[in-house]
Amino acid sequence: MRLIITLLLSLNACFVFAQSDTTFVFLNENGKKVKEEKAKFIVKTYSSVEGWVKDVYTLNGVLEIREAFADERCLIINGKTQVFKSGQIFTDGNYFKGQRSGTWSTYNSDGKVIAIKNYMLNYLNGDYNVFWPSGKPKVVGVYAQNKRFGEWVFTYENGAVAAKVVYDGKGVAKESFYHDLNGKPTNPESIERRPEFPSGPNAFYRFIGQNLKYPLEDAKMGTSGEVVCGFTINEDGIVGNVFVASSPSNSFAYEAIRVLKLSPKWQAGTLFGEPIEVEYTVPIKFGITTIR
Repeated sequence: MRLIITLLLSLNACFVFAQSDTTFVFLNENGKKVKEEKAKFIVKTYSSVEGWVKDVYTLNGVLEIREAFADERCLIINGKTQVFKSGQIFTDGNYFKGQRSGTWSTYNSDGKVIAIKNYMLNYLNGDYNVFWPSGKPKVVGVYAQNKRFGEWVFTYENGAVAAKVVYDGKGVAKESFYHDLNGKPTNPESIERRPEFPSGPNAFYRFIGQNLKYPLEDAKMGTSGEVVCGFTINEDGIVGNVFVASSPSNSFAYEAIRVLKLSPKWQAGTLFGEPIEVEYTVPIKFGITTIR
């Protein structure tokens, strides 16, 4: 069982006006339906040969998001998705039955590819490549089910090797070295730093525990277990793209998603000192004796 929250501005069908098989809705900055005079975005939904397409525009007509769906209500994202910045392509890739799949690419403002990632069932899986604006490799590695695997190489823009890290099958680093531009040992965080929840990882799980509410029906039935969730932390430290990989019940899944969306800003991860988007997978446990 898998649930996915895609992009903030993806909505269920809730239309302001329609024209043949094309429908429109006005949204505010929070993705809520509003009257035209209060709108920040316009969503256009229309049929295509392969299914249904949803376009999100600014009020001055600049395309922000284009998503494909398998159904008229636009509940099952399926097919090509494109995200734009200032009218230029920023990232594109495909979903299959609500799950991110295949190759996804990210572009800079000049239209050059700066990252190529591969997915299977929403998880990073396969070759992972990040590039400098010059097109030279920045990071080369492989993911296996969202865990780093084998040798990863980090390279400065001048071609000098900044770091090599070897990961085992569980994503644990077994061998590594980190060098500065002069080839001398350096702090690993000067090359790559993972995102951090305010006050650290223990505080993150305290936040989960303090906000998690046991679904009533599951409590009555004595249901317990672990929900495996995935999400991204973007360059601004904001949690997004939340999905559930596995859950003992639908209500557990919805509750885990709800709580993750309440997360405060994290300290963003960095690569060579620049903020980057990072993907995470975490288990959230439901136990009747531990949840209020």
